[in-house]
Amino acid sequence: MDLRYITPFVASAVSVIQEAVGINAKKKQIYIAKGKESLGGVSIFLNINGDVEGQIIFDLPPGIATVIAKEMIGLNLEEVVKDDEQKELFKSAITELGNMISGTAITKLEEHQYNCNITPPQVYVGPKTRLTHPSMSTIVIEMNTRVGDFSINLINKKDHYLDNITILAIKTSQDLVTSLVHEFLPKGFYVYHSDDFDATGRYYLREKNVDFIFLDADSYATKLDSIIHDCRDIYNDKKPRIIIYSSRKEADFLNRIKALAVSGFILKDLPLHQVMAKVQGIFARMGVKMSERRKHIISKVLPEDKFRLNLLHPKTNETIIGDLKEVGVTGVTFTPDETSLAESFLEHMDLKDVQLNLKGKFIMVDGVVSGRKDDEIAIRFTSVREKFVHLLSEIVFNKISSF
Repeated sequence: MDLRYITPFVASAVSVIQEAVGINAKKKQIYIAKGKESLGGVSIFLNINGDVEGQIIFDLPPGIATVIAKEMIGLNLEEVVKDDEQKELFKSAITELGNMISGTAITKLEEHQYNCNITPPQVYVGPKTRLTHPSMSTIVIEMNTRVGDFSINLINKKDHYLDNITILAIKTSQDLVTSLVHEFLPKGFYVYHSDDFDATGRYYLREKNVDFIFLDADSYATKLDSIIHDCRDIYNDKKPRIIIYSSRKEADFLNRIKALAVSGFILKDLPLHQVMAKVQGIFARMGVKMSERRKHIISKVLPEDKFRLNLLHPKTNETIIGDLKEVGVTGVTFTPDETSLAESFLEHMDLKDVQLNLKGKFIMVDGVVSGRKDDEIAIRFTSVREKFVHLLSEIVFNKISSF
């Protein structure tokens, strides 16, 4: 979870509350909770759209809400709650406080390279209420003041896009594995393949937190039930979703599949592009999003890989050669052979015709410097031809799925 978007809201809330009502606040603790209930008092809801999409909720319990009421409109919170007219007056004042916080936060988000919009705040005044759905992961930042604690609650609606989904294909053909790799690895899905359930299959299920199992049922005609039960037993409470791939169409087999409560069934006689479309349909039904914002897979490069990079420095026109440290479908990191040159790579610098030499497989990309740490430079690809995306996918797949 990217914590950079949290800091602007904490900083803006602290500064605005101090300036508006003279209360100093300090961060007490931060944690993630499933769902969140208010402490009663005042809650300010802000929706955010853009690079971050979600909701920010400032939960101000009675102690601090009372001070805000007195400072902003000269009333006690109890009076506000009992009188509808005063309640609306108080809501207007709190709304303005929310506007001040969001305006400051937008400025700070832009400093962190986020492009976002925040909608006008909505204010709730009253007793305890549920702030978020019990299934939602909420980042809770508890703040301490002299008049009591309050919390800043952040829900990033795109967090579920960023969760990595892992697919394990068992006993499937190489053509199908290649299609899965080309289709899903560039979207940030991990893809593994096992030719033998008892050897590598069990290992991946134990070690790789598999979400979907793509099982060639024809290879396990007599053992299908036991294989599926074994897959589920390895996880205990977390049940991987199983997609059956088979050429069999007879009614008794289909009823048997139905009884096993699998998540999907796909016929082998379909063209591979239709198979991929059906897999995407199954994923969509299971709540998996096909989003470009999903995390992209990147793999560590080992010294024995000898993956290299060369490019022309856009400022000096000097040829830069170096070792790749990480490789992915959407970017790489590398260290120049002449490490003193690393400082000349500035963030957001455009790089043209970057050549990757991956053990004799040459890939040309355009990119931009996305960061630098010491001598290591990160490059995010801005242009990659489709055939190179496929080649990168296969290289990354071979590295992450090596057993």
